[in-house]
Amino acid sequence: MDRAAPRLGDQRKLSNTGAGCYSVWTRFTNDLAPGPLAKQAQVCGPGTVGAEARQTYRLTTTRQFTVCKGTENTKDCDPWHNITSWPVNRA
Repeated sequence: MDRAAPRLGDQRKLSNTGAGCYSVWTRFTNDLAPGPLAKQAQVCGPGTVGAEARQTYRLTTTRQFTVCKGTENTKDCDPWHNITSWPVNRA
């Protein structure tokens, strides 16, 4: 990957104050074609973990995230949220 290429990046935290496991998943879409889902972080029981997602972007790249109950899949999740902001700065 070209390190000088612009990248979409974001640093967030996932916190849990109770029992159970939760995970953060992201999806990048390029030219209206969704890419694969990627788990960025998971937490089981009380605690906080960092989550970071980076992707080289084109003018038609967007990014979404969701928080899911459990850590294995995206079957029990909040609605997807668009987190692309423009203009994108070089990271």
